[in-house]
Amino acid sequence: MFLREHKVNARLVFLNFIGDDDMKGPNSASAWEEAYEVAEQVLGIPQTHKLSKYILHAYVDVKSLSS
Repeated sequence: MFLREHKVNARLVFLNFIGDDDMKGPNSASAWEEAYEVAEQVLGIPQTHKLSKYILHAYVDVKSLSS
């Protein structure tokens, strides 16, 4: 909010890794989305708010990065 109020064209990007067997994290974008829904509910963050359009989620499949 602070940056937006000071005319900075800022975005918040959540970079989520999927398919990382070593870390045993979520293996799909939908699993990450479910986790975010739970976290936002626990934190009392509404599904949509005035900064929602500036929050982005990116999903990188770690297996596609292996050579």
